[in-house]
Amino acid sequence: MAEGTSPYLFLFYRCFLGSALMMLTLCCIPAARSRADKPFYPVSEIVRCLRSDGDKFFILACLLGLNTIGGLMAVARLPAIVCAIFQPILPVIAAVMSTLLGIEPWSTGKAICICVCTMGATIVIVSGHELHILGLSSSSSTQVGWLFLAVNVTAGAAYNVVQKQCGVLHNYSPIFVAGVSFLIAACGILPSACYSAPAAKDWLCTDHLITQMALAYAAVFVTAYNYSVSAWANKVSSPTTVVAFQTLQPVATCCLNYAVYGLHLTFAQALGGSAIVAGLLADVLWKNAEASHHELVDEVARLNKEINDIQQDNNVYASLEKRYDNLVKTVRSLEGDLADHNLATDKQRTDTRPEEVHHMYTIMKSQNEQQRADVDQIFLEKRSHEEEIGRMEQEIASIARAAEDRLNELHPDQRREYEELREESKRLSSDLGEARDELDQVSGRLNAVESRLRSDPLRTRHQQLNQTRREFENQLIQLRQEVQQGSMSIPEQREILLSKVKNDNGEIVAAEKNNSELKLDNERLRAQIKEVQADAQEKKDESSDQQKYEILFTKDQEMTAFIEGFADSKAEEERKIKEKQESIERLLQNISKSLDLPTDVTPESHLRDMEDELDFKSRQLQNSETTQSRLEGELAKREGELEKIESLDVKISLELSQVEEKMKQYEKEMAERYDKIEDMKAQGALELQKLEESKRNLEERSVALRQQVNFIRLRYDSKRQQLQDDETAANLEGYESKIRQFGQTLHTLRTFILQKTSESDFRGEMASCLDVAGQLNKMLQADVRVQFRRQCSATAASCLIDHEARLMWRFSTGGGSPGMLPTSPQVVPFLPQWLRNDLLSERFVTECVTFFQDLDKDKNGTLEPEELFPMVRSMADAHSMALDLDQLGSQNSVVCGACRTVVA
Repeated sequence: MAEGTSPYLFLFYRCFLGSALMMLTLCCIPAARSRADKPFYPVSEIVRCLRSDGDKFFILACLLGLNTIGGLMAVARLPAIVCAIFQPILPVIAAVMSTLLGIEPWSTGKAICICVCTMGATIVIVSGHELHILGLSSSSSTQVGWLFLAVNVTAGAAYNVVQKQCGVLHNYSPIFVAGVSFLIAACGILPSACYSAPAAKDWLCTDHLITQMALAYAAVFVTAYNYSVSAWANKVSSPTTVVAFQTLQPVATCCLNYAVYGLHLTFAQALGGSAIVAGLLADVLWKNAEASHHELVDEVARLNKEINDIQQDNNVYASLEKRYDNLVKTVRSLEGDLADHNLATDKQRTDTRPEEVHHMYTIMKSQNEQQRADVDQIFLEKRSHEEEIGRMEQEIASIARAAEDRLNELHPDQRREYEELREESKRLSSDLGEARDELDQVSGRLNAVESRLRSDPLRTRHQQLNQTRREFENQLIQLRQEVQQGSMSIPEQREILLSKVKNDNGEIVAAEKNNSELKLDNERLRAQIKEVQADAQEKKDESSDQQKYEILFTKDQEMTAFIEGFADSKAEEERKIKEKQESIERLLQNISKSLDLPTDVTPESHLRDMEDELDFKSRQLQNSETTQSRLEGELAKREGELEKIESLDVKISLELSQVEEKMKQYEKEMAERYDKIEDMKAQGALELQKLEESKRNLEERSVALRQQVNFIRLRYDSKRQQLQDDETAANLEGYESKIRQFGQTLHTLRTFILQKTSESDFRGEMASCLDVAGQLNKMLQADVRVQFRRQCSATAASCLIDHEARLMWRFSTGGGSPGMLPTSPQVVPFLPQWLRNDLLSERFVTECVTFFQDLDKDKNGTLEPEELFPMVRSMADAHSMALDLDQLGSQNSVVCGACRTVVA
């Protein structure tokens, strides 16, 4: 602006170029958008957001414009140090606005942190300047500058607060929000820029390189980068935090002064920077502590809620359990009633007599009494057992107390040894329990495996084949014995035959004995039958034949069933006897085995040894299975490695060929490309020398420029101080402000005059009125012409009616001349009372007469006079419609032709 650039033009370029850079960033970087999976079209997106949230973006743009314009106008009217001192007030205003709008709660810690940051920033700014050069005065320009400074600070804080409050950061990307806001602000600044820089060369900004660099820096860093990062931080944090971090700007300025100009930090600047850092760190830690506190409070509230819910559920469960018990009792009583009702209904349906029901009642009562007595006995036994158990527990407790007393009398070493032995006993007992559980599991698995083996069809087939093999072996032994008998001597064969005969005789004797027993049983049964028959014969008179038959039939059925099931009963009894013998034999074997055991081995220990052996065998079996599975896995692994080794030959050959090709390629590149290393080194050394010389030149120039800049700055400060102290300059500033006010007033009056001139323009209304008058005139003329035509049509109709009477007369008399009225009595009835003289020409009448004569000829003279009236009336109607006012006397023939057509 010192080079003559308009400040409004500079602001317009800054806002517009910053917005363009933000939109370009969104187009090039998908991660910066709100939805990275969709393409970004800036124009359509801007139109869409303005349609949905145009009012919110307009407010943000107004705040941005007020912030930038207020800062520019404040710097123009106040010293820069004053404007810089008031910038740290931004966090205070943002905190107050956020608290009023309910965005974030107010806390004492936050207020302290913000005040510390503000004081630190103020110290850093003030410590770098002399307060006596402020040169503040009470002129109107200074008062306006204070107003613009207040607008700048308030709008800057309000922009961050409103941006958080309106919710646009949740719907759009932060970069997009900042870009659209700056674009609308640029549109608002454009009229001021056009007014302040009317010339085209002012808009090019090509005369001064410093202006272009400043504009580029302001557009890229101050606008695009700064406000994009601030919007993103405002989205994830609070407005107070974002604005509070802006107090680091004075610290960064002091550091840049030290890095660029070599100006060392003062103690006050270091103290202020430390206060800023401490305030920001305290703010962050305070927010973390508040977040942790809120989380703890929420967690405690949630736990209390869960505890209340659990208590309520317990109460409901208790009430439901009580209700369940009551319902169960009710259901049981109702079930008993239902059972009684069903029993009574069943007895009624089967026509059971009351005596039988009473007898059943007596039996059930006696059974119930017996069961009640049994239950009482069981209860008494239970009580006695409980008393016995209590007595035993008391004895155990007394024994334990006695043992404890004896243990207390023992030496501590013996007591410790006793405790160790007891712990070992407990451990062994637990190990024994685990071992027994494991034995049960192994037994269960063994039973499962045995059942699976028993159900295996191959095992069944194996058993069948074994049985068949044993049968064949027995047959083979018998056949071998027969063969041996055939090879024996005759005395030996005789002895064998005698022994077989003896055996057969014994079997025959046993069979005959069994046969004799069966015969005796048969005779006994026959005797019983005879006795029954005799009894039946004796009691023949006492009972009917039907009863005797039933008795005999019953006895016969019993005898038949006994005889038929005798063999099965015998086999069953023999099987039972055999099972008993086998069990006796097994018990004897077990007894003999237990007797064969050593005297120091008990059956229980022998059982434990067998269980241990079974456990050991089971573990060995499991280890064997595990070893087998592991060996199978190793075998598969080794087979895969063998296949890989077999396929390595092809891979190795391919890799060797690829390596040879790469070697050739590398050798070719080494021969063609990398032999120019020396030339490249020499070229690099030359470039390095040139760059070093350029560096030295630039360093010398930079030193000189720094000196010149310092000298020019001193001159500038002195001139500015002189201008501030000069009364003429102050008067000129006042005159300039008055001129600007007059210009604004002149612009306002010109605008008012143009507006009133456009409002009082009557030419359009006059033209519209004339058009309406012309249209009304045409309508009136048309109405007059239609009325005149209707009058003429009525006159023509009256003329045709006259011709009607005349033509009727002519047609009825067959002659006559026009202009004469008929007087014949036969024509008078056909004439109307209002008959008048003929007004039409002789030619029209002649043609009408000719037409009616032709019509009569066509009808062979059958045309009646009554048919003339409708014909003539039709001709009159046609003539009234076709009549023209201007050509009435010259178109009679045409009218007659039209009438003739209508009648036809």
